[in-house]
Amino acid sequence: MSYDGENRPLDVTFAGATTSYGYGPDGARLLKAATYDTTLFAGAVEVRNYGTANEIVAFYPHEDYIASTSYNARGQVASMIYANGAWVFISFNASRGWMGQWSAMH
Repeated sequence: MSYDGENRPLDVTFAGATTSYGYGPDGARLLKAATYDTTLFAGAVEVRNYGTANEIVAFYPHEDYIASTSYNARGQVASMIYANGAWVFISFNASRGWMGQWSAMH
């Protein structure tokens, strides 16, 4: 098991399988990549089996979370407006790979 400078796990190996984690500038977990599965986290949204034909989008709404969500032409979450007025924009590249997340207040 290894950790980053904030003492968050970067990768965990158990029974020969490694799971890696990625974090955003705010410290929130953004990505979990395991041997057979990758999960993308964006606030109250979780995209399981990310980048495969079997993607599952799970929403965990909370009173402070999503007020509305928009999708791109591929059906991927493109932006979210939270109940507190914050906007989150999610960017994907041409091969469906996640590129980043940007936040703003409106």
